[in-house]
Amino acid sequence: MRNRRLALGAILAAAFAGGLAALDSATAGERVTGYWMCKAGAWIMNGDPGYPMPTKPCGWKAEIPKDEPTCALKGGEWRRFGLSPRPICVMPARDAGNVCADNGECEGLCLADLGRDEFFNEGNRPPIETRGRCSKTVQVVGCIAPVEKGLVKHRLCID
Repeated sequence: MRNRRLALGAILAAAFAGGLAALDSATAGERVTGYWMCKAGAWIMNGDPGYPMPTKPCGWKAEIPKDEPTCALKGGEWRRFGLSPRPICVMPARDAGNVCADNGECEGLCLADLGRDEFFNEGNRPPIETRGRCSKTVQVVGCIAPVEKGLVKHRLCID
C-alpha cells in the first residue's frame, strides 16, 4: 500500500512539473526552429523559420533623411521622437507587423511582445525563445525586447 502511495505521489509530482514546463514554454511563445539570414545578397533559411521570407531587400540599410523636405519626399514624418527635443525624420517600416525571429529580417527591429512579468523579470532567467514582429518604424524608442536568432536575450530602453 505504501509503495502505491509513493508511486502515485511520484506520478502526480511529474505531472505537475510537466504542467509547469508546458505553461512556461507557452508563456515564452512559439518554438522557434529557424530564422532567415542575409548572405551574399540573398535570403537563406537557417533551420526552418516556418514563415515567409522577409520583404525587406537582403542587405538593405535604412537611410534616414536629415531635413524636413527630404523626409516628406521619402515618406517620413518630421517630428519629435522619444525624449529628444529636436524633430527628426521618423520613417515608417514597410514590413511593420511581419513575423520575424531576428532583427536582420526587419527594416527596423524584430520585437517580442512579452508580458509584464516576462519583460521585467530578467534576472538570472535564461533567454526566451520566441518570434516577434517587425517594428512600425525604422527607428525605435521605448522599452523593448529585441529578438535575435529566435531569442530574447535582453531587454532595453531606448530614448
